[in-house]
Amino acid sequence: MANALSTVPLSYAAYRLHPEILTRFSDPASTPKLFDGRVGAVLPNDYLISTPNSNVLYAPPLPSRRVRLRRHFHFSHDDPLFYPQPFDTLRPHLSLIRAPSTDPNHPFAAAWLIPSAKDLDTDASDLLHNAVILDTGFYLRIKSLADDILKTIQSCDYDSDAYLTQGALQVDRMLNLLQIAALREDILLRVAFLQRNILELDARMLYRSQNWTTPIFGKKRNPESPNLDVIGAFTDNMSTLDTLYHLGIPVWFVRPAKNNPDARIDRSADLIAEDSSRIIQLPSGFRVDGTDAEPSHNIVWEGPTNKPECFAAMNAYLQSLLFPSTVFGSNQIQSLTSLQKAISTRAPLHHFAGRAGSSNTSYPDLSSRSSIRPSPYSQLNRRKPQIHKQGLNTFLHLKSPAMPPAISTWSRALEYHSTYNQSLRRPETVESGYFLPPPRLIDGPSNPSTRAFYYRSWLKIRPLILQSLNGSTKPVNLSAKQWRSLLDVVGGHSPNTSMITKNSILRNEMRILLETLIAGSSSHSSILDDFTPRIEEFFGQSVDCRNEPPPQEIATQILWEILELSFRQELVALDRQLDNSGLSLAERDALLNTCWVGSRYKVDIAKGDEGLGASTIQKRIPYIHALHGLMSSWKGDKPEELHCAFPNNREAHNFDSTLQQVEQSLAYFYTTSFLLVFARAASIPHCIVR
Repeated sequence: MANALSTVPLSYAAYRLHPEILTRFSDPASTPKLFDGRVGAVLPNDYLISTPNSNVLYAPPLPSRRVRLRRHFHFSHDDPLFYPQPFDTLRPHLSLIRAPSTDPNHPFAAAWLIPSAKDLDTDASDLLHNAVILDTGFYLRIKSLADDILKTIQSCDYDSDAYLTQGALQVDRMLNLLQIAALREDILLRVAFLQRNILELDARMLYRSQNWTTPIFGKKRNPESPNLDVIGAFTDNMSTLDTLYHLGIPVWFVRPAKNNPDARIDRSADLIAEDSSRIIQLPSGFRVDGTDAEPSHNIVWEGPTNKPECFAAMNAYLQSLLFPSTVFGSNQIQSLTSLQKAISTRAPLHHFAGRAGSSNTSYPDLSSRSSIRPSPYSQLNRRKPQIHKQGLNTFLHLKSPAMPPAISTWSRALEYHSTYNQSLRRPETVESGYFLPPPRLIDGPSNPSTRAFYYRSWLKIRPLILQSLNGSTKPVNLSAKQWRSLLDVVGGHSPNTSMITKNSILRNEMRILLETLIAGSSSHSSILDDFTPRIEEFFGQSVDCRNEPPPQEIATQILWEILELSFRQELVALDRQLDNSGLSLAERDALLNTCWVGSRYKVDIAKGDEGLGASTIQKRIPYIHALHGLMSSWKGDKPEELHCAFPNNREAHNFDSTLQQVEQSLAYFYTTSFLLVFARAASIPHCIVR
C-alpha cells in the first residue's frame, strides 16, 4: 500500500481515505529540517499544515473569521494572548506572548486569572448602585506583576520604543482605575485590559532583549529545543519560518498541499481548535472559555485576521467599552496592538529577522516604512501595496506587453516587500542609484510617442553607458529622476536657462555628466550635436522608433538587456557590501561570473535563455548552484538552505521541490538584503523567452 500511495497527489480527500499518505516520507530518526514536520495534517481546503518544532497543531484562521469579544473580554481563537496568529512583522512580539499556564506558582499566573465573586467586594460607600471594587488581595497580586514589568522598562533603554512607553502609561492608568469602584462588568473589563497590556509589554521586552536578538547576529538557538512557553505563530512564508524556527519560537507552516506533495511529516495529529462548547483546550491544560456574552458583542472584524486593520478593530472596540465617547470624544492612549502606523519607532523586520551584515556595518533606518508583512495567507484579500507617488510601485512587475516576464520565484520575493515606504531618503553611506535606467522610465509612459522618445534616447546613449560600465572610470549610478533627466537631455530637451527650477538644474547637471562621459569616448561625440530623430541600432538590428515605440519583440529584448545587466551590476555591488569570505576581489569576481553567462558588462541575446533568468528551473540549476555558493559566505542571518550543501541528488523523490525551495530562499534573502543595504527594490532575473 505504501508504494501504491507514493505517487498519489496529497489532498484532503486522499488524506481522509488513507491517513498514512501524509507520513509516507516520514523519518522520525533524523532531525527535522525547517520545512519538515514533526506533526502535520491536511485541511479541508487542501492546505497542508505542519510544524518543525512543536508536537501539537492548531487550526489556522482560514479562510477568514468573524471576530467578536467574548464573555471574559478576550477574542478566543482570534486573540494572540491565547492562540497563535499569523506572524505580523508590524507586531512581531505577539508570537512571544507567554503561553497560558495552569500552574498557580507561575510568575505570570496573575495575568490569566479571572476575578470570581469572592474577588469583588461591595463598595462600602455605596455611592454607586450595585458598584463593586476589586478585592485587595487580587489587586495587590496583579499590581505586583505590573510593577515588575514597569520597573524593567524603566531600568532598560526603551525610550525609543513607543509600544513600551505608551503601554507603560496605559498599565499605570489601569492600576489607578482598578482602585475605583465601578459596575462588575467594568471591573472585569479593566482587569482583562490590564492583563492584556502586561502580557504584551512582557512580550515586547522579550522581543527587544538580547535574549532574542543574539541568535540573529551570532549563535542560533537549537531548533530542536523551542521555547514552548510562548504562543508562537502561523506563517506561509519560508523566510519567516526560517527565522522563527532558529529563534526557537513554535511555528506552524501553512501552504497548499499541492505545492509540497513530498513533504516529510513524521506523524499526523488532531487540530487544537474551539469546540462546539466554544472551549479551547490548550496543551498546558489551560482552558480558554470562548462563550459569548449575553447579549453578544458586535462583530468587530470580518475577513482575514492577518490584516493590521483586524487588530486595530479589536482594540478600538475594547477602547470604546473602557472609555465611552464623551462630549469631546475619547483621548485615551491606544493599547499596544492598535498604535497607529504613524508611530515612527515601531520595530522594523530586520530587527527580528536578521540584518544583512555584521553589527558594525551601517544600514538604512527602515523603521518608518509602511507595513512590511509576510502576508501569511496571500491567497486571501491582502491589503493593496503602497503606490509610489509617481504612480508606480517599484517592487511590483511593470504591466506592459513589452516587459519580459520575471522569474516567478524572484517576483514573489520582491513583491513581499511591496508595502515598503518608497518615499524614504536613500542612505548616504552607499550608492543606491541605478546603473542603467529603470525600464519603467522607458516603457512605463502610457503615451506611445513618449515611449518612442525614451526608447530612442536610450538606444542613442546605450553604447556610451555600456562602455562606462566596463571602463576605467566609475560607472554611472543615478536616481530614477536623474536617469529621466539624462534621457530628456539626450533626446534634445535642453535645460531652461531663462528660469531656475529644480528641473532645469537637474537637466543642466545631467548635461554636464553627459559631456564628461563623451569626453572619455571620441566615438560618441555627436550625441549632443544632433538631436534629429533617426534609426538606431541594437545588436546589429536597425530599430526605427522615430514616431512610435519599437516592435514588441525588439522592445522586449531592449528591456531584458537593461534588466539583466542591472541585476548583474547590483549583485556585484551587494556582494561587495556583504562578502565575508576573505577572498581577493579577483577570486570573488571569478565566483560572481559563474552566476551568469558571459561577463557582467555584456549580455548575449542569443543566450538569453540561460542563467538565472532561464525559462525552466532545470536550465537554471548550475546558476542557482553558483549563487548558493556565493551567498553562503554573506554576512547576516542566512536561511537554512545556505547552511546546507546544495542538493545534487537528482534521483531523490523530492529533488524538484527542494530545488524550488532553495531558489525561493535565495530570492527572499537576496531581495531582503538588498533592501536593507540600499533601501530600494532590487533588480531581479527576467526571462527573455515568453
